[in-house]
Amino acid sequence: MAVEKQIETDFISWQGFSMPLMREWRPLRIEGVFKKGSITIGDVSGPLFEARWLRPGAADFDGRAWIDSNKMKSNDKIASAPPRPQGFTSVGWIKGFEEKDSGKKTVWWGYSVEGQIILEIIISELVEPAAYEWIISNVLPSVKVFKPEEEWTWRIFSAQFKVPAGFILESHKLNNGDMSLCFRRPRKERLILRQVYPAELALSRRALEKWFENSPFSERRRFSEAKDGCRSVGKKDFTVDGWKLVPFPLGFIRPRRCSRIAVVDDASDRIFLTEYEYGKRDSGEIAQVAVKGMRGGTA
Repeated sequence: MAVEKQIETDFISWQGFSMPLMREWRPLRIEGVFKKGSITIGDVSGPLFEARWLRPGAADFDGRAWIDSNKMKSNDKIASAPPRPQGFTSVGWIKGFEEKDSGKKTVWWGYSVEGQIILEIIISELVEPAAYEWIISNVLPSVKVFKPEEEWTWRIFSAQFKVPAGFILESHKLNNGDMSLCFRRPRKERLILRQVYPAELALSRRALEKWFENSPFSERRRFSEAKDGCRSVGKKDFTVDGWKLVPFPLGFIRPRRCSRIAVVDDASDRIFLTEYEYGKRDSGEIAQVAVKGMRGGTA
């Protein structure tokens, strides 16, 4: 992979942390959930590095001790002056670490008390030297973590989403031209964010409001429009309020309010869709905020 002097950059933001990438780099594999998982970044030549996350959960967790114990597994490879991104209380790394049949690697660890997360970034030392150096000099020092009590930015490929504090990713569908994330919050709230593109092609297949009829996530409840709710249908926007109900004859069991909003964004040639389920006493404002969070998140 040839690395030009003028490098175009992007960033990825997933599960509470973000990092810069060269624009031609992409996620190759995503695994895991909120508490533990990994994401592999690469280009057309193959994998470049892997980022693993872990949320210990224990209030008395000792991040420094955890990192030191991992470094001791390869004591003769410990390197000095590990990059320390802002927000990380403990960091460490080893270089030249070698496992069976996998070649030498550089492994960096960081623990953030504020983010309540451990990151482990594993870089193959077999990648092109310029790419390896860019990861060491640009990716590691610029890793950012989000606090649990603040809004999180999610960015994958060219799709960007902003989600209020407390929502946990439950499921995702990342297809070319159709990207969807499904979140839940303990108070029986469910938030689905979706971007479909190109919008012109999508609208030639079905009307804007019809895109809610083929949800990417399976569910038992069905949408029923509220007689006294808001309904607005325009050429490039659609809003409707309703209820999510268990099928007849059990529709009376724990009904949930539901707000659906769809907007055609001409600047990015995408359809932004959001569906927010919430309790009787809550507000559907989060649906409007979520749509605004998708604007400007495309490249």
